[in-house]
Formats: sequence, structure tokens, C-alpha cells
Amino acid sequence: MLSQLENFLNCRDHLKESLPIIIEGFVDFYGEERREEIESKFSKALYYAYRSPKSLELLLRDIETCVSQEILEKYQIESKTSLSLEDLMDRATFRYENILPIYAFRRFYELYKLGPEGREKKFREDAYESIKSRIPFITKEEYEEMVETQRILPKYEVLHPILKDDISYYIDMRNVDKKYERAFEQAQPILQKVNPGITINNYSYYLDQEELQSLIYLGEQYPRMVEEYQERMKKYAPYLAEEKFHEALEERLKDKYLILLIENNLDLLGEEDIRSLEKAKKEKPKYLYSSLSKNIQFLFGYGLTGNHPIESFGTAAEEILTSTGTTDWEKKKVKENRVKYFQMKGLDLGEDYAAYEKSEEAKQIAPTEERVKQFQETRLRLLNEYNIDFYSNTPLHQEVLKELEEKKVLDKDDCLNASLYLKKMGTETNPNLIQAENGYELFTIIAIRCYRPDCGLDHSIIHEMNHLFELSLKEVKGNHYIGLCGWDELHESFNQDEKSPVDTLHEDETKRNYELFNEIINELIAQDIHKKMIEKHRFIFNTEEDVEYKGQTSYEHTWVLVKFFYEEFKKEIIESRRNGNIQVIWDAVGKENFDELNELFHIFYENFSGYKINHVLTSIMKKEETEQTKLYYDLIRKSKQILEKMRRHHMLNLMKEESEEEKTAKTLAG
Repeated sequence: MLSQLENFLNCRDHLKESLPIIIEGFVDFYGEERREEIESKFSKALYYAYRSPKSLELLLRDIETCVSQEILEKYQIESKTSLSLEDLMDRATFRYENILPIYAFRRFYELYKLGPEGREKKFREDAYESIKSRIPFITKEEYEEMVETQRILPKYEVLHPILKDDISYYIDMRNVDKKYERAFEQAQPILQKVNPGITINNYSYYLDQEELQSLIYLGEQYPRMVEEYQERMKKYAPYLAEEKFHEALEERLKDKYLILLIENNLDLLGEEDIRSLEKAKKEKPKYLYSSLSKNIQFLFGYGLTGNHPIESFGTAAEEILTSTGTTDWEKKKVKENRVKYFQMKGLDLGEDYAAYEKSEEAKQIAPTEERVKQFQETRLRLLNEYNIDFYSNTPLHQEVLKELEEKKVLDKDDCLNASLYLKKMGTETNPNLIQAENGYELFTIIAIRCYRPDCGLDHSIIHEMNHLFELSLKEVKGNHYIGLCGWDELHESFNQDEKSPVDTLHEDETKRNYELFNEIINELIAQDIHKKMIEKHRFIFNTEEDVEYKGQTSYEHTWVLVKFFYEEFKKEIIESRRNGNIQVIWDAVGKENFDELNELFHIFYENFSGYKINHVLTSIMKKEETEQTKLYYDLIRKSKQILEKMRRHHMLNLMKEESEEEKTAKTLAG
């Protein structure tokens, strides 16, 4: 598990190192005669295996868990305890040692060993050091005097009440026993698993029990475990530093864009609110949000995401109030936000929204629909700018951009921008061009988002690599070129001086003519390739336990339209998808039939794209008959009819070829 997590952590290098494995998988499927072509195409690409900052954080937490468990398991075996890792760790790690059950036991056991006098002595020593850290001029003699008299010295009566409370706590020796009792309470859950009868008063009675001795051994070895953990985690220092960089960048940009959001909406604020903003900008406090006025905090929250009360007056909010399809909770939330907004503006008619609905003053105060729309547009524009600022400035992204610059690709408007991190599909094949000795050559960017080991990543890679294998350059005219990818034509331009504006909030929903048909066939081929790889135990990021070659893409929902077509005409399909050979499949099944089947994909996409497919599949499982289920079954019926026409076309072609062969044979014989 740990080595797999490390592969995800070091995803870029690991993907490059895995290329020989992938090449062998493709050679197994396409044949040894295609090896040179496969190797050539796979060598002319930049492989961008990337992980989002959130993915990095999750990977590091998983690694900390694995390292912690490996270390503790070693000592657990040595101790011969029957307690499980879960008993000893309770899903925590040595990073947060103060919540580990074994740490709680050690803390209690250390106090137990000291005895009553030792516990009081230690309490006094720790207490004096704690007080001195906040009151540097206090002397040891003064502290001891306050312990004896149980009174705070007159010279310290002027201190802040919080400091005086601290002194009162530390001079009260009754807290020695209370601290010991609290330590036992925190250790009690794990002690009761050793023996349910153990209490703070009879603990000594059970000391000779083997299970408790095992726990004592683990408690004594605890410092060594922590040292070992810290030593092993040094290996991941660069990634932990990367995580810290992300956190600092995020905090800085959140403050920057919160200020921009406020400054773009100053008309919503009063003079006192604006003064609090100007003061915060000048003083640059560590926590910007808490230094702003209550009105700003209410209106703008923590920034670009989350709740913004002004939006409760917008079109979407109005639809929530008037629609029968929304919940009472949603309606209540809109009304509450409106009431709070009116109260912030100085109109307080209580908490009942009905009173504000009748109020003419409320109608005057309420922001117009146009003003709400302006706010929303500004917020989304800034959110897009924030995403660009954040994701394009992470260390990993900057590293890849530098490498891409060194390759001197001609199309500067490549796919490597912040939108990659926010798309639903995190894998892409993006053709580009480089200048070669004899003209232009394709140079492809393969972007692979690496989540975590349970994400079926190997198959996503095979899917994209098959796109790369099927990719070829058809022609270049001026600064435009046409690429062929399977049955799909890609029309692109290059030599762009500036990149197009990046939209991180929306995905391009436009589809090329054969794109959907092309994608499901590419997916079925990728499944065949991947299945062979699994059979030969060839893995990239996944392992035998978590690898899957089906159910990994949304394109599979259209499998019902082509499954028999693919199986029956697989040879012609594969041959027709190389270097613009689409005529091969047209000849085999008839271009009209081919285009008719392709049209079904457009209908399918229009009606069942995204989450819509889940609704119709749920209805089918429940055996419900709806307009959507009727359409779904109608598409399947039509696909079968088209397949029959393809079979007839293919049969006539074969008969025609046989007839031509017979004529040729007779001619030669004559």
C-alpha cells in the first residue's frame, strides 16, 4: 500500500517509468508488427501526470497513516498484546499523537509511576515554567509563596483576568489529583479493553497481568516509535513543503480576492464598513476576515464561495420560493437571509418574513434583480481569476510548464491551464505540433489527473494512450492543421501569441460529428488492451486488488448502442481507425448505416448526458415506464435495426467480392 501511495505522490516520474509496461500491453493487442509505430508515437508526447493540492493532502495523510501503522505494528508484535492497531491508534497517526489511545495510556502510566509526591513535584515544576512563559518576571520563590498561601500576590492582582485564572489554577494543589484523574479517564477506554475491571484505585492490583504488561511495554517504547516516525517522514519532506506552499498560497489569494469582491461592491456598505476595510488593508492582519466589520462579514462571508445573502434576492432564489419542487428548508433559508439583510440595513421587523413582504420600506431596501445579477457576475469572474491564480502557480504545474516550453511546441494555447484541475474528466489527449527537419510533427500532451489508488487510474491511462496511438497528422495549411484520431477529425490552429481566456467554471459541451461514437469505440478497444494487461499482471498505478478495466468512463453508458457492432466488425473497426482509414469501415458496413448509427449518439447525448442517465437507469431498474425509458429502449431497438442493415451490406459486399474473384479466375483460366 505504501509503495502505491508513493507512486501517486511521485506520479509524473512513475508514469514515465511505466511506459515500457504500457508499450508491451499495446504490442500484445495490436501485434508485434506495430511495435515500431507504437514506440514512435509514445515517444513524441509530454506526459503530465498531475494531482490537485487536495489530492496531495489526502495522499500525505494516507502515507502518515501507513507509516504510523507499520511502526506500531512492529512494536505490537514484539509486545505480544492482543490489542489491535485500531485499539492502539483509533484511526489517528503519530502526527497527532495527543489523540492516540496508546499516548493517553503512556501519559497516565508516567504519572502513576511518580506516585503522589512525585506528581505534585512535577506539577509544581511544570506550573512554574508555564506561568513564567507568560509572566517572565515571576520568580520561583514568588510562585512557591503563592502555593503555600493559596493567594495571588498583590503585585499580580493587576494582571489580565485570564492570567490571574492561570495562576489560581497552578497554585491549587488539588489540581494535581484532578490532572491524574483526567489522565486516567483518557486512558480508560484502552485500559478497559485490557480488563473491564480496572479503575484508578485498583490499577496496581492488575499490574502483573500479562496483557497490561504488554501495554506498559508499548507505552515505554512510545518515544522510540515517535522518533522512528519522524525519521521515516523525512523522506516526504519535499511533498510536505509543497503542501505548506499550497496552504500559504491559498490563504494569501483568499484574502486578495475577498478584498477585490468587497471593493467591487462598495455601494452595499456604509462608511464605517469601508473604514474597517481600509484599516485592514493598511495593517494587513493575520486573519483578515475577523478584522472586518460585522456587516462585511455578513455580506461577503469568507470570500468567493459559500453563502452571500444578497443572492437570496436573485432569480434562482425567487424560483426556490415560488416552486413546488423545492423543500421547506430551502425556502426557509432564503427567507432567513432576506430577513438578516433587511436587519443589517436597519429595518428590524422581527424574524417573521411575512412582515417584510408587506413592508414598503423593505421593498425600497431590497436589491434589484439587476444588482444581484451584477454581484453574481462579479463573484464568478473573480472566482475564475482566483482558480487561475491558484492552480497555475502550484510548484508541480510550474515545473511542467517549464518542460513544455523547452519542447518548443508551436500551439501556445495548449491544454495546460487551471481548468484541468476543475473538469469532471481529469484525463485528456491534446495534440500539438513541433517543427521537425522535414516539416511538422505531432507532439501530444497527455494529461492524467492522479487522485488516489481507488480511482481506477490505470484504465484512464490506457484510454488516453489509445487515443495517442490512433492520432495522426492529416495536413497543415498556414497556421491550421487537421489531425485524425480514430474516426474523429480535429481542426486546430497554432502559432498563437497569446492563450485563449481560461474558463475554470464551465466545460465545453460542444461535440464534433463523430466524437461520441469515436469515444465509445476507443473505450471498448482500451478495455480489450487493458484486460490483456491485467491477465499478464501488468500494472501502472493500480494493483491486482484495486484494478478495474470496466466502469471507468461515462462513455460506457452508450455501450448498449454498439456492443454487437463492435464484436462483429472488430477487425474492420481497428483497421479503419489508423491514419485516416475510415473508408475501411464504411466499405464494410455502408457509410449511410454508419452515419445513421452515429446519429443515435447525438440523440443519446442530448437526452441522457451527465446525471440524466442515472435517472433513466433508475426508472428501468424500478420497471417504471416513462418518456425517457421509452426513448432509451427505442434507441436500442434502432441500433439493432441498423446492425441488421450493416450485416446485409457486409454480406452483399462479400458476395460481390466472391463474384469478382470467380470472374477473375475464369478469365485467367480461359
